[in-house]
Amino acid sequence: MTITRHSPVPMYSQVRDQLLGQITSGRLRPGDKAPSERALSASLGISRMTARAAMKGLIDAGYFYTVPGKGTFVANPSMLQELNTLTSFSDDMRRRGLAPGSELIEFAVATDADPEIFEHLQLPAGTELTRISRLRTADAEPMCIETAHIPKTVAPWLNRDMLTGQASLYELLDTHGVRLKRAEQYLEATLVPGHLADRLTVPTGSPALLIRRVAIADYGTPVEYTRSLYRGDRYTFRTAMSL
Repeated sequence: MTITRHSPVPMYSQVRDQLLGQITSGRLRPGDKAPSERALSASLGISRMTARAAMKGLIDAGYFYTVPGKGTFVANPSMLQELNTLTSFSDDMRRRGLAPGSELIEFAVATDADPEIFEHLQLPAGTELTRISRLRTADAEPMCIETAHIPKTVAPWLNRDMLTGQASLYELLDTHGVRLKRAEQYLEATLVPGHLADRLTVPTGSPALLIRRVAIADYGTPVEYTRSLYRGDRYTFRTAMSL
Protein backbone atom coordinates (compact mmCIF):
# COMPACT_ATOMS: atom_id res chain seq x y z
CA MET A 1 0.00 0.00 0.00
CA THR A 2 1.23 3.46 -0.88
CA ILE A 3 0.02 6.99 -0.26
CA THR A 4 0.22 9.86 -2.77
CA ARG A 5 0.46 12.89 -0.51
CA HIS A 6 -0.24 15.55 -3.14
CA SER A 7 -3.19 13.76 -4.70
CA PRO A 8 -6.61 15.46 -4.77
CA VAL A 9 -7.95 12.21 -3.28
CA PRO A 10 -7.90 12.44 0.54
CA MET A 11 -5.42 10.13 2.22
CA TYR A 12 -8.07 8.28 4.19
CA SER A 13 -9.89 7.55 0.91
CA GLN A 14 -6.68 6.21 -0.62
CA VAL A 15 -6.17 3.87 2.33
CA ARG A 16 -9.81 2.78 2.30
CA ASP A 17 -9.79 2.08 -1.45
CA GLN A 18 -6.57 0.06 -1.27
CA LEU A 19 -7.89 -2.03 1.62
CA LEU A 20 -11.09 -2.60 -0.34
CA GLY A 21 -8.98 -3.67 -3.31
CA GLN A 22 -7.26 -6.26 -1.13
CA ILE A 23 -10.66 -7.63 -0.13
CA THR A 24 -12.09 -7.80 -3.65
CA SER A 25 -8.89 -9.38 -5.01
CA GLY A 26 -8.93 -12.06 -2.31
CA ARG A 27 -5.70 -10.98 -0.67
CA LEU A 28 -7.75 -10.27 2.44
CA ARG A 29 -10.26 -13.06 2.90
CA PRO A 30 -13.34 -13.37 5.16
CA GLY A 31 -12.22 -14.03 8.72
CA ASP A 32 -8.73 -12.55 8.22
CA LYS A 33 -7.60 -9.99 10.74
CA ALA A 34 -7.47 -6.49 9.26
CA PRO A 35 -4.48 -4.18 9.79
CA SER A 36 -4.78 -2.16 12.98
CA GLU A 37 -4.90 1.63 13.00
CA ARG A 38 -1.48 1.63 14.64
CA ALA A 39 0.00 -0.65 11.96
CA LEU A 40 -1.46 1.44 9.14
CA SER A 41 -0.21 4.64 10.72
CA ALA A 42 3.32 3.26 11.17
CA SER A 43 3.65 1.59 7.75
CA LEU A 44 2.17 4.43 5.69
CA GLY A 45 3.37 7.39 7.73
CA ILE A 46 -0.13 8.71 8.31
CA SER A 47 -1.88 9.88 11.44
CA ARG A 48 -3.96 7.54 13.58
CA MET A 49 -6.94 9.77 12.82
CA THR A 50 -6.52 9.19 9.07
CA ALA A 51 -6.18 5.45 9.58
CA ARG A 52 -9.25 5.45 11.84
CA ALA A 53 -11.32 7.28 9.18
CA ALA A 54 -10.33 4.72 6.54
CA MET A 55 -11.21 1.77 8.78
CA LYS A 56 -14.48 3.33 9.90
CA GLY A 57 -15.60 3.71 6.30
CA LEU A 58 -15.10 0.00 5.66
CA ILE A 59 -16.72 -1.02 8.94
CA ASP A 60 -19.76 1.18 8.22
CA ALA A 61 -20.03 -0.37 4.74
CA GLY A 62 -19.95 -3.89 6.20
CA TYR A 63 -16.57 -4.99 4.83
CA PHE A 64 -14.95 -5.14 8.28
CA TYR A 65 -16.37 -5.91 11.70
CA THR A 66 -14.85 -5.36 15.12
CA VAL A 67 -14.70 -7.85 17.99
CA PRO A 68 -14.00 -6.01 21.27
CA GLY A 69 -10.67 -7.02 22.74
CA LYS A 70 -9.65 -8.99 19.64
CA GLY A 71 -9.45 -6.60 16.73
CA THR A 72 -11.02 -5.93 13.36
CA PHE A 73 -11.74 -8.70 10.85
CA VAL A 74 -12.84 -9.10 7.24
CA ALA A 75 -16.56 -9.80 7.03
CA ASN A 76 -18.21 -12.36 4.82
CA PRO A 77 -20.07 -10.83 1.87
CA SER A 78 -23.75 -10.16 2.45
CA MET A 79 -26.34 -12.51 0.99
CA LEU A 80 -29.06 -10.95 -1.12
CA GLN A 81 -32.50 -12.16 -0.06
CA GLU A 82 -35.55 -11.45 -2.20
CA LEU A 83 -38.66 -10.46 -0.26
CA ASN A 84 -41.22 -11.12 -2.97
CA THR A 85 -40.87 -14.93 -2.91
CA LEU A 86 -41.98 -17.25 -0.12
CA THR A 87 -39.15 -19.70 0.54
CA SER A 88 -37.85 -21.57 3.55
CA PHE A 89 -34.41 -20.83 4.99
CA SER A 90 -33.27 -24.36 4.07
CA ASP A 91 -34.42 -24.04 0.46
CA ASP A 92 -32.81 -20.62 0.11
CA MET A 93 -29.44 -21.87 1.36
CA ARG A 94 -29.50 -24.92 -0.92
CA ARG A 95 -30.14 -22.69 -3.94
CA ARG A 96 -27.00 -20.78 -3.00
CA GLY A 97 -24.97 -23.99 -2.86
CA LEU A 98 -24.70 -23.85 0.94
CA ALA A 99 -25.55 -26.58 3.42
CA PRO A 100 -28.41 -25.46 5.70
CA GLY A 101 -28.33 -26.52 9.31
CA SER A 102 -30.01 -25.78 12.60
CA GLU A 103 -29.52 -26.08 16.32
CA LEU A 104 -32.74 -26.56 18.23
CA ILE A 105 -32.89 -24.07 21.08
CA GLU A 106 -36.46 -24.73 22.24
CA PHE A 107 -39.38 -26.98 21.36
CA ALA A 108 -42.48 -26.58 23.51
CA VAL A 109 -46.25 -26.59 23.42
CA ALA A 110 -47.55 -23.67 25.44
CA THR A 111 -50.48 -21.30 25.81
CA ASP A 112 -48.41 -18.24 26.76
CA ALA A 113 -47.44 -16.00 23.85
CA ASP A 114 -47.44 -12.30 23.07
CA PRO A 115 -50.92 -10.98 22.28
CA GLU A 116 -49.82 -9.98 18.77
CA ILE A 117 -49.03 -13.62 17.95
CA PHE A 118 -52.57 -14.77 18.75
CA GLU A 119 -53.89 -11.75 16.84
CA HIS A 120 -51.87 -12.54 13.69
CA LEU A 121 -52.86 -16.21 13.86
CA GLN A 122 -56.49 -15.17 14.33
CA LEU A 123 -56.77 -17.26 17.50
CA PRO A 124 -58.07 -16.52 20.99
CA ALA A 125 -55.47 -15.95 23.68
CA GLY A 126 -54.56 -19.15 25.48
CA THR A 127 -54.75 -21.39 22.40
CA GLU A 128 -52.10 -24.13 22.39
CA LEU A 129 -49.17 -23.18 20.15
CA THR A 130 -46.10 -25.19 19.25
CA ARG A 131 -43.10 -22.92 19.79
CA ILE A 132 -39.90 -23.73 17.91
CA SER A 133 -36.73 -21.70 18.35
CA ARG A 134 -33.71 -22.59 16.22
CA LEU A 135 -30.30 -21.21 15.35
CA ARG A 136 -30.07 -21.44 11.55
CA THR A 137 -26.69 -21.94 9.89
CA ALA A 138 -25.22 -22.02 6.38
CA ASP A 139 -22.11 -24.17 5.97
CA ALA A 140 -22.04 -24.24 9.79
CA GLU A 141 -21.90 -20.41 10.05
CA PRO A 142 -24.64 -18.85 12.23
CA MET A 143 -27.03 -16.74 10.16
CA CYS A 144 -30.18 -16.11 12.14
CA ILE A 145 -32.33 -17.19 15.06
CA GLU A 146 -35.90 -18.17 14.17
CA THR A 147 -38.73 -18.55 16.63
CA ALA A 148 -41.87 -19.99 15.05
CA HIS A 149 -45.34 -20.38 16.55
CA ILE A 150 -47.73 -22.87 14.95
CA PRO A 151 -51.22 -23.75 16.24
CA LYS A 152 -51.04 -27.21 17.79
CA THR A 153 -54.09 -28.26 15.76
CA VAL A 154 -52.26 -27.47 12.49
CA ALA A 155 -49.38 -29.87 13.15
CA PRO A 156 -50.24 -32.22 16.04
CA TRP A 157 -47.73 -34.71 14.62
CA LEU A 158 -44.76 -32.35 14.92
CA ASN A 159 -42.01 -33.30 17.40
CA ARG A 160 -38.52 -32.09 18.27
CA ASP A 161 -36.75 -35.03 16.56
CA MET A 162 -38.07 -33.82 13.20
CA LEU A 163 -36.31 -30.47 13.50
CA THR A 164 -32.63 -31.38 13.65
CA GLY A 165 -29.88 -31.00 11.06
CA GLN A 166 -31.09 -29.79 7.66
CA ALA A 167 -34.80 -30.27 8.35
CA SER A 168 -37.09 -27.64 6.83
CA LEU A 169 -40.25 -26.77 8.74
CA TYR A 170 -42.01 -25.72 5.53
CA GLU A 171 -41.14 -29.03 3.85
CA LEU A 172 -42.49 -30.92 6.86
CA LEU A 173 -45.73 -28.96 6.73
CA ASP A 174 -46.06 -29.58 3.00
CA THR A 175 -45.43 -33.32 3.43
CA HIS A 176 -48.32 -33.45 5.91
CA GLY A 177 -50.73 -31.58 3.65
CA VAL A 178 -50.28 -28.03 5.00
CA ARG A 179 -49.38 -26.06 1.88
CA LEU A 180 -48.38 -22.44 2.23
CA LYS A 181 -49.74 -20.02 -0.34
CA ARG A 182 -48.49 -16.60 0.72
CA ALA A 183 -47.01 -14.63 3.60
CA GLU A 184 -46.94 -11.16 5.06
CA GLN A 185 -43.59 -9.87 6.31
CA TYR A 186 -42.60 -6.93 8.48
CA LEU A 187 -38.98 -5.75 8.66
CA GLU A 188 -37.28 -3.54 11.18
CA ALA A 189 -33.73 -2.63 12.03
CA THR A 190 -32.57 -3.63 15.49
CA LEU A 191 -29.51 -4.63 17.52
CA VAL A 192 -28.39 -8.07 18.67
CA PRO A 193 -29.18 -8.43 22.40
CA GLY A 194 -26.57 -9.79 24.76
CA HIS A 195 -28.25 -13.16 25.35
CA LEU A 196 -28.20 -13.95 21.60
CA ALA A 197 -24.83 -12.47 20.59
CA ASP A 198 -22.80 -15.58 21.40
CA ARG A 199 -25.12 -17.81 19.40
CA LEU A 200 -24.80 -15.55 16.35
CA THR A 201 -21.04 -15.09 16.99
CA VAL A 202 -21.28 -11.30 16.81
CA PRO A 203 -20.67 -8.62 19.45
CA THR A 204 -23.57 -7.49 21.61
CA GLY A 205 -25.26 -4.51 19.99
CA SER A 206 -24.31 -5.49 16.43
CA PRO A 207 -26.76 -4.39 13.70
CA ALA A 208 -29.46 -6.92 12.94
CA LEU A 209 -32.67 -7.28 10.97
CA LEU A 210 -35.82 -8.50 12.65
CA ILE A 211 -38.36 -10.08 10.32
CA ARG A 212 -41.83 -11.01 11.48
CA ARG A 213 -43.62 -13.35 9.08
CA VAL A 214 -47.20 -14.60 9.01
CA ALA A 215 -47.56 -17.58 6.65
CA ILE A 216 -51.00 -18.37 5.27
CA ALA A 217 -52.11 -21.78 4.01
CA ASP A 218 -53.80 -22.40 0.69
CA TYR A 219 -57.14 -22.64 2.48
CA GLY A 220 -56.76 -19.04 3.65
CA THR A 221 -55.89 -19.51 7.34
CA PRO A 222 -52.72 -18.22 9.05
CA VAL A 223 -50.73 -21.26 10.19
CA GLU A 224 -47.36 -19.84 11.27
CA TYR A 225 -46.01 -16.73 12.97
CA THR A 226 -42.21 -16.45 12.99
CA ARG A 227 -39.77 -13.91 14.32
CA SER A 228 -36.33 -14.15 12.72
CA LEU A 229 -33.29 -12.20 13.89
CA TYR A 230 -30.76 -11.98 11.04
CA ARG A 231 -27.16 -10.86 11.33
CA GLY A 232 -26.97 -7.45 9.73
CA ASP A 233 -23.47 -8.11 8.38
CA ARG A 234 -24.57 -11.17 6.36
CA TYR A 235 -27.87 -10.18 4.79
CA THR A 236 -29.20 -7.62 2.35
CA PHE A 237 -32.92 -7.76 1.58
CA ARG A 238 -34.46 -6.63 -1.69
CA THR A 239 -37.99 -6.22 -2.96
CA ALA A 240 -39.19 -5.35 -6.46
CA MET A 241 -41.71 -2.56 -7.01
CA SER A 242 -43.38 -1.14 -10.08
CA LEU A 243 -45.60 1.83 -10.86
